[in-house]
Amino acid sequence: MSVRQALVLSSGRSGSTLLDRLLGLHPQVRSLGEVVHWPKTLTLDEPCTCGERMTQCPFWCSVARHLQHSLGIDVLHDPYALDMGLIGATHLRDEAYYTLSRRMGNRFAQAWLWAGMRMGQHWPLPLVRRQNLHSLAVYEAVRALSGSAVVVDSSKQYLRAISLYRQEPQHTRLVMLVRDGRAVLHSRMQTGLGMEEAVQRWKRYYQRMQPCLAASVPAHAVFQLRYEQLAASPQDTLQQLFRFLGLDPCDVLSRDESDVHMTAGNAMRFKPLGAIAPDLRWQTGLPADARAYFEQHAGQLNRQLGYHDD
Repeated sequence: MSVRQALVLSSGRSGSTLLDRLLGLHPQVRSLGEVVHWPKTLTLDEPCTCGERMTQCPFWCSVARHLQHSLGIDVLHDPYALDMGLIGATHLRDEAYYTLSRRMGNRFAQAWLWAGMRMGQHWPLPLVRRQNLHSLAVYEAVRALSGSAVVVDSSKQYLRAISLYRQEPQHTRLVMLVRDGRAVLHSRMQTGLGMEEAVQRWKRYYQRMQPCLAASVPAHAVFQLRYEQLAASPQDTLQQLFRFLGLDPCDVLSRDESDVHMTAGNAMRFKPLGAIAPDLRWQTGLPADARAYFEQHAGQLNRQLGYHDD
């Protein structure tokens, strides 16, 4: 029962792009970034990490042609015919497509999924079945064209990931990535997000995700990982992840990144990987009032995830 796709679950600003890139250094792995946004980045002709615009990137154009054969969808001419799920973008949104009716339809579908998953049930609506079909077709096209055994999708949306696992449990594995919530708060505030909203986003994600994951996915299919562990001991942590994914051991940190085509994600995907070390700027940069607010509203959850006072 070979693993074909690894899906990263995490709150934003938790290191999912770094994890995706590091896994992609393995010769049997292909990093996709937040591939759920591919139709949008193709429509807006955003840059791929290879440097080409999406409509000119040879790799993604080949994926699109493959999908035209497998799904009968001309993705290059009608990107949104490919429906991988609608996730609200924080920085870049296609307002012409991200309409109220689409948001409400997906919100209803996600509420339906969430209610079922809390009870360990899987109630796929036609919308969800289509999104799963299209996502799996993209993964298959990437594997076929790249010769990779495993693709990594760091879209982070846990309902989508769990639904995909339930459809292909033998071929799907989930990586639950966490980071100290105070570090996430500091990072989000650096981007201009308000303190209260930053804390609530982080808290809601894990409070809602964990019960669904526990009820719907067996423990052997989930790898729980801390960002701090990955950044402090990348070599050992990656070897554990490779074993979890059924991949051969590989000293990936001695390899150079090449032929990388991540569709969306943190802007660090465009920068050289460089030396890997934990980003601990929050310890001196997080204001006292923000620390106090976080402790009051999310400190207990942070400790449940394994983070304690300094």
